[in-house]
Amino acid sequence: MKKSILVMDGLYVFFIAVESYITFGRETYISNRAVDRSMILFAIIGVIFGIITLIYTIRSCSKFYMVDVAEAFDLVKFQKNVRLIQIPAYLAVFLLGFALFFSFVNIYYAFAMIIADLISISLTGMASIGVYNLLYKNNLITKSQRTLYSIVSFLYIWDVLVALVCYSDVKSRLKMQGM
Repeated sequence: MKKSILVMDGLYVFFIAVESYITFGRETYISNRAVDRSMILFAIIGVIFGIITLIYTIRSCSKFYMVDVAEAFDLVKFQKNVRLIQIPAYLAVFLLGFALFFSFVNIYYAFAMIIADLISISLTGMASIGVYNLLYKNNLITKSQRTLYSIVSFLYIWDVLVALVCYSDVKSRLKMQGM
């Protein structure tokens, strides 16, 4: 699994923020036409990123795909960093969707933001499954940890906590092994 797949699911969150700026910047008010454009664009980009992430996740879960311990540690470290960077973007998307939902200006745009957030969390969870599977193959985490981390990585906020816990656990295991 390449590090680029972790970057891609992080980029999707920032894509949502840029698309929202473009929508609000071009329209003096949130029109239905702007919402339709945004929802279609969210869906297209989400499907493309979803397919690519799914391919890499399936590939990393196959028994033929292996990485060495150093690369597995790099992946868990990189995953932790991506999750920490995503926090402001998740928060911005959530607050914008929440504000739009209660503003009654255009409730459809709020639903588009919610769907975009769900797609982003799904992409993050899928990429995490691949990372945790590679860590398990290198005996850096146990089977029960892999299962727990994979399930929890689909939960908002908890994915960040799991990434931090997993990183510290793997780092301490590598220190104990003298690596």
